[in-house]
Amino acid sequence: MENRSSSTAPTKIRFSVIILATVIMLAENYAVASTWNGFSLNSLFINAVFMIFVLSLLNLLLRKINNKAVLRPSELLTIYMMLVVATSSAGHDTMEMLTQTIGHPFWFATPENEWEDLFFRDLPKWLTVQDRGVLEGFYTYNESFYEPIVFKTWLKPLLFWSAFLIVLYFCMVCINMILRKQWTENEKLSFPVAQVPLGIISPKLSIAKNKIYWYGFGATVLLSLINGLHRLYPMIPGITYDKLDLTVYFTEKPWNAIDVTYIEFLPFILGLAYFIPVSLSFSIWFFYWFWKIEMVLGSAIGFQYLPWFPGYWVQGTGAIAVLFFMFIFWSKRHLWSVLKTVFHSKTGNYEGESAQYTFAVIGLLLGMAFLVMFCYYAGMAIWVAVIFLCGFFVVSILVTRVRAELGPPTHDFPFTPSSFMSGMIGTKRFDASSLTQLALFKFLDYGHRSNPMPHILESFYIKEKLHVGQMGIFIGAMVIAIVGGTLTGMLGNLQRCYATTGQTWVGDWAFPELSNWLRYPSGISYLYIIYYVAGGIITSVLVVLSRYFVWWPFHPLGYILGGEWMLRYLWFSIFLAWFIKWLVLKFGGLKAYRQSIPIFVGITMGDAVMLALWKIYGNAFNKWTLDFVYW
Repeated sequence: MENRSSSTAPTKIRFSVIILATVIMLAENYAVASTWNGFSLNSLFINAVFMIFVLSLLNLLLRKINNKAVLRPSELLTIYMMLVVATSSAGHDTMEMLTQTIGHPFWFATPENEWEDLFFRDLPKWLTVQDRGVLEGFYTYNESFYEPIVFKTWLKPLLFWSAFLIVLYFCMVCINMILRKQWTENEKLSFPVAQVPLGIISPKLSIAKNKIYWYGFGATVLLSLINGLHRLYPMIPGITYDKLDLTVYFTEKPWNAIDVTYIEFLPFILGLAYFIPVSLSFSIWFFYWFWKIEMVLGSAIGFQYLPWFPGYWVQGTGAIAVLFFMFIFWSKRHLWSVLKTVFHSKTGNYEGESAQYTFAVIGLLLGMAFLVMFCYYAGMAIWVAVIFLCGFFVVSILVTRVRAELGPPTHDFPFTPSSFMSGMIGTKRFDASSLTQLALFKFLDYGHRSNPMPHILESFYIKEKLHVGQMGIFIGAMVIAIVGGTLTGMLGNLQRCYATTGQTWVGDWAFPELSNWLRYPSGISYLYIIYYVAGGIITSVLVVLSRYFVWWPFHPLGYILGGEWMLRYLWFSIFLAWFIKWLVLKFGGLKAYRQSIPIFVGITMGDAVMLALWKIYGNAFNKWTLDFVYW
């Protein structure tokens, strides 16, 4: 106990560092949100890892100048946590989609589509921008978002939406506080993605002294430098630059049904995928091609004309339901102890943490009540709001669990509560106003690439690994990151849209779908139910086989992850990581695998550092430079 106490004493978080972290977070998050990048497309955020890497190097200098100014591991963690939480609050599939939807119908409404007659009356004025003069700059030509009339028009809906998102993310903090002990201590999940920042932050786990780490780091830096120079100056050959589009070789039926598929070498993804279990990395790329083959066979037989064929999105929703109930079942003892502890039962097992659990449970209940009432005042029926929000949190919990246990390099889960509700209940059972709100809330209803919930749990995990106390201060810094990240994300995203012309793809999908819902109300879709049940059954079988047979190669989560949109870019790097790890384990065993870890951490860090530097250079000199994915 003495050793642990002495080691934890210097890990306290100084108030001055929280101020420094807040300044860094606000500046960096606005910069990231206001410039297009792929930093929040993957599990590990490049900008956050780069900043911690830079600060770690700065620490080496500070030790020689002023040892008191050196950032402690707990403080590096605080900065990292605030960066990832802020970036996820403003990242893809949430903020970017929100800014596209709240003005879309008022700009694209025409007499032909009759949107004004169909649903304008149900769009709340306090949540939308209806002034076409203000929207003109968003959709047509470059101007500044900070023009007084533009900023003033957007201000009211932005503040309301910010309040909604801040409470939504606060509920995620509360859920993680409730589940944290079960997943980090009782089940001892491995948190593969967290090992990279933990290796930088923790002095005990630091691999910077390992030569192999620097070999991987240096080789990747050199490769990225050459590829980046090739993009700027094409006469310089790019060693692994660009990607091979396989669709150009499959142009005739039924082979053209494989859709867009690339062979692309991405060192950052190769490094991340090396840390995930072999069964999952194999299953991800295997099921990626499994779904492709299904589409080819469907095209050959004629099944492609069936709605949603091959039903990946719907089957995935059924799989998520099965896995969620399994995870809750495995956590039942912990959850029961939490409830008993909160209600001051003498039989509670967590009496020493009763204040934390009481805060989390009460905070979650109050937060959910606020979110439901927000949706209600927007125009959504209470029962619709409850199902919609619960569906969102179910998917968020699953994303968090998947990442904590297996660490996939991306978690682009396109399983939407609104599609579930329309298929399982039928749109004719919803009032027009509720359907309109489902379209308006589409930003919350699609994809989870930058969902804050997994990043919040990983921050708690690293905090425990570093033996950092001060839970109240840590949560306070997290709330600051949520508020600051949401506000700077709103402003940055809108400034980018006004400066470069806003995107429309979310509204192009959401509001025509709403129009069809209103024009052609539907009942229960039995085909949807068949897909849904099939996904649940297949996942259940895979879970049983993977738990009872060690040799079984197919991981149930690979079945869900295999159809992700991002895999068109990532599958080949995941395949390479699987193949290399398989060879290492087969011929060298666990000892060889442990010895190989530093080089793949170096590969990950080297590519992250160079991608961040290329982005800084491109923004500074208005150049098109190397991206996370070579678009």
